[in-house]
Amino acid sequence: MNKLLLTCVITFSLIGCSVKESSPSLNEKAEAAESNDVEVEEKKAPKPQKLTLTLGDGTEKEYFLRDLPLVQKYLEASTNPEAEIKQMSFEAIDNPLKDTNLYMLGYACGIDHCSRLLIKEKNNEVQTRLASDLSVFREAVFSPDQEHVLLRFHKDNEIKVLREKVKVLQIANLEPIPLISDSEVDLDFKWPIEKLKWKDKDTIDIQIPQLIDASYESLYEWFQSDQEKRPKKSITLTLED
Repeated sequence: MNKLLLTCVITFSLIGCSVKESSPSLNEKAEAAESNDVEVEEKKAPKPQKLTLTLGDGTEKEYFLRDLPLVQKYLEASTNPEAEIKQMSFEAIDNPLKDTNLYMLGYACGIDHCSRLLIKEKNNEVQTRLASDLSVFREAVFSPDQEHVLLRFHKDNEIKVLREKVKVLQIANLEPIPLISDSEVDLDFKWPIEKLKWKDKDTIDIQIPQLIDASYESLYEWFQSDQEKRPKKSITLTLED
């Protein structure tokens, strides 16, 4: 009888120990429940309030993003604004205007092509105008009376073929000016522009290839020909009143 009682006590003790070791404590249960209930909030990087841009000569320009609303909206929607800023391009535009600085900012860039924002600074005020989407800025040409600026852009998505576009802005308020053409030729990144110039304060002369169509094959052959012998035709653009 004593032996039987001793065996039961030992067996019960072993079972008790086994259960005790395999069961979590009340504290452990509480900690597990707490860890499941708590949501870990990811820390979001603060949105930039200023934008520092560097010119080719190393000069830095700083802007409040509120003065560049299109760029501000783009960066706020980006998941990586720092990377977007690094891809931006920034260049000064030589101009004959007194106490006025003009810059071209490239942002929202793809491969070599960016949206182009014209920035005007005068009397500590900043004005901007979206000048072109996804293109390369080539040059700015000012009208004889210095009241308008013609901006020239191109796209080079095709091998050894450029397609160009011009846009005219009134310098005072950066409003775009509609252009009336004496031709039905589409100048919205369809044709290359061989030459352009202001004939007077209201008209612009543009030379484009004299071809039946603007297909890649036709333009490629035209670009490969001798520059002086390329067939060209002139188009006159007039600023709308």
